[in-house]
Amino acid sequence: MQSLIIKNSRLVSAKITGTPAAGQEYKFQDEPDISNGQIMLYGIEAYSADQLATDLEGNTGVDATGVKSIVLQLWDVDNQKIVEIPITSLIRTNNGGLVTMLKATRIQLTKCRIRLTGTTNISQNESVSFNLYYTHA
Repeated sequence: MQSLIIKNSRLVSAKITGTPAAGQEYKFQDEPDISNGQIMLYGIEAYSADQLATDLEGNTGVDATGVKSIVLQLWDVDNQKIVEIPITSLIRTNNGGLVTMLKATRIQLTKCRIRLTGTTNISQNESVSFNLYYTHA
């Protein structure tokens, strides 16, 4: 069993705008108090619509089939891609109930994004939500 001490967490989303297409990227919505390298990310989890029906803005979540075609990219403050991982592996029900832990890294949230590898069961204006676990940089 994983023992996670949560210092800070934030629910963030990336909204699919326009017609979804393979290879298209969508950045996280702006979170001014944590966006510009102000946090050290140490854990992350993702949600499909099965776990979280809508994001905090009311956008419908991408369903469990759709998230199979989405990859998360995280970027650090030095403009280096530090993580590229399928969303399905970040959903707790898919990985034994564990939060994905990372080496604490100062991230540039405004550069972080999701990338579509396909479009099955993904529609315009849907979103993918993530819970970020972090400390302040």
